[in-house]
Amino acid sequence: MNPEKATDYIARINFKSFVEWLTAETILNRPNDPVQFCRDLLGEKLAENTGATFRAELVTDWLRNCYTEATALVDENGVIQGKKVEAAQKSLPEQITELRRKIDGMQKLLDASSTIATLDPLQATENIVGETCRILNCDRATIFTVDRVTEELVLTVAEGAKNIRVPIGQGIAGTVAATGETINIADAYSDPRFNSTADKMSGYRTTTILCMPIKAVDGSIVGVLQAINKNEGTFSSTDEEVMNMLATQAGIALQNANVFRNAESARDKFRSLLDIIRAMQGEMGVNSLIFTITQRTIRVVDADRCTLYLVDNVHRGLFAMQGEVKTLKSCV
Repeated sequence: MNPEKATDYIARINFKSFVEWLTAETILNRPNDPVQFCRDLLGEKLAENTGATFRAELVTDWLRNCYTEATALVDENGVIQGKKVEAAQKSLPEQITELRRKIDGMQKLLDASSTIATLDPLQATENIVGETCRILNCDRATIFTVDRVTEELVLTVAEGAKNIRVPIGQGIAGTVAATGETINIADAYSDPRFNSTADKMSGYRTTTILCMPIKAVDGSIVGVLQAINKNEGTFSSTDEEVMNMLATQAGIALQNANVFRNAESARDKFRSLLDIIRAMQGEMGVNSLIFTITQRTIRVVDADRCTLYLVDNVHRGLFAMQGEVKTLKSCV
């Protein structure tokens, strides 16, 4: 225990001047939050001192400068006008805690990379949703894709939700799709953009939301990744950084899904066209040939149905052959 008397200690560190300085600054500036104001003010002094040993004589200079500045800035009501105090930087323990949180999030993301990296695009998006819930420690996650025909977001993969379509520009996800901004909400029901209809229908209550756009390689918005209800507290800036990486992976997965679907469609069309060619070169009967042509042509041209007309020169009309060999005579 330090044997130094309290009075000697207070005198040695110039504590009375220190308290007078903080009091004067607070009274003259009239901050709405005096605790935050003092914290920021001390943060400025710590930054100026850059880790040097505390010197008691500096407090006298701070006090003198305070009154000098007050004389120059004070208005007729005795309130300082124009002085701004920068927000104090986070303390070293706070910075270490945040750094550890980031490292933990990045490690989880690295662990998830092998799960996300799959050639099956649907499985990849499902994995991203699952890993989003795990890494961000949230209750639910959702991936929406953009439907440019209807100008809606369509539910692709979700944990705990289904059968959802959201107009672009409406709700949280719709706003993100329209603006490309990241939205981090601590209380969903206090945000006017939040639509509580789904909660009312399901009985579920949404509290915290982190929502981010999913972009293609060219920068266009192709979907939205949304996380709901952080299990502890609210979504942090570190969560935003991690979700940004997950959204990038989701963008790749959605692009791969489009390539996969287009390749499947092209292959199906090619096979249908080969079936038509084989039928025409084969020895099957007329009815079987017509049936093959009408059935396979639908796939080749992405049509709903196909009709083949045969000319009836005797009756000067057409026989309509559609789908399974059913004939309808239509005179022209």
